[in-house]
Amino acid sequence: MEFAIDDDIVTALLIGLASGSFGGLLGIGGGTLFVPALLLIMGQEQHTAQGISLVVIIPTAMSATAANLKRG
Repeated sequence: MEFAIDDDIVTALLIGLASGSFGGLLGIGGGTLFVPALLLIMGQEQHTAQGISLVVIIPTAMSATAANLKRG
């Protein structure tokens, strides 16, 4: 049985890893790097790239909110 991973999936994962890492190291929002990378590297449309960025932010915002509520 052969397991193949689509090149677009690998590219998207690398973009996410790079933008999250640089965003965390530099103290900037990951979307600052993520949206342009989706536009330039993956060829997404602007609205699609921004929508994907917003969807990616939701789990982060939910976990941060839960942690802040837990700490009071």
